[in-house]
Amino acid sequence: MSRGRKRQKYSDDFKRDSVNYLISSGKSIAAVSEELGVEFYNLSRWKNQLLGKPDEDNSDMKEDPAAKMRRLEESNKKTEKENSRLRQENEILKKAMGIVSRQ
Repeated sequence: MSRGRKRQKYSDDFKRDSVNYLISSGKSIAAVSEELGVEFYNLSRWKNQLLGKPDEDNSDMKEDPAAKMRRLEESNKKTEKENSRLRQENEILKKAMGIVSRQ
């Protein structure tokens, strides 16, 4: 707003048509936003809203820092557990390949 531009208001139909065009064209958000003359952020946000995804740019800001830390720690634990399991499976497969190749 500080640049002296008026805030552009887009209709719901325009937003929906823009997202449908974005999806059907196979073009990048940047290419379609430039082609349609809308801001990249707006088109990205419309797409997320129409597809039922949360607004990725603001979702972390709304989350309580302590809750976010707990969520990330839990995710890290799950990832470490899966990583350990996959390493064990990999070792088992290496041993099995060694046995099979000797025969």
